[in-house]
Amino acid sequence: MWLKDYKLVDEARRLGYKVVSVEGLDSGKASLPPNVFSKVVVVSDSISNLKSALAGLKGPKTVVSVVPLNVEVARWVAHDRRVDSIVMTSRNQVLFDKKQASVMKYYDKPLEVPFTEIRGATENSLAGFVKRLKLMISRKVPIIISSGASGILEYHHPLVVLSFIVKLLDVDYEAAKAMLSTNPYKVLTRTAI
Repeated sequence: MWLKDYKLVDEARRLGYKVVSVEGLDSGKASLPPNVFSKVVVVSDSISNLKSALAGLKGPKTVVSVVPLNVEVARWVAHDRRVDSIVMTSRNQVLFDKKQASVMKYYDKPLEVPFTEIRGATENSLAGFVKRLKLMISRKVPIIISSGASGILEYHHPLVVLSFIVKLLDVDYEAAKAMLSTNPYKVLTRTAI
């Protein structure tokens, strides 16, 4: 679960989330509890700027995600080993086409979609999410549905999110569950070193 404020960790535990990643924590300077990871989100429209931003970011218990703002960055970031996931938002969803799916599948790079983006989407934007997520599913790209919550009103119980994803994407329960548990857990396992 991706949170934007450390104050929300206790609420996440109350709702049943076992492990969370919190944006803005410095895992190198603070001793984090075993089930809390630091999350760094880099938004970029330039490969050179992205390279600079990524320098020195990767550390133990640090999840690095990138929100690409153009095709060039989206393609490039798929093969960078310092990046744990590529984030799709309503702002950049048009970048996630068949070519992007192929590159992400080849490099086993997960697609991350904050649930706050899906829940807050307009009808047209929601249709775009569904179309692109179904494409990624068909191409066997690992998908992570994260929270993206910055306040307590953006929280949703995992079972609510699970039911919503099953209906929205017309996938079975196990496939949806992997998006909320198995796929994020694989990323966290790799970063816990």
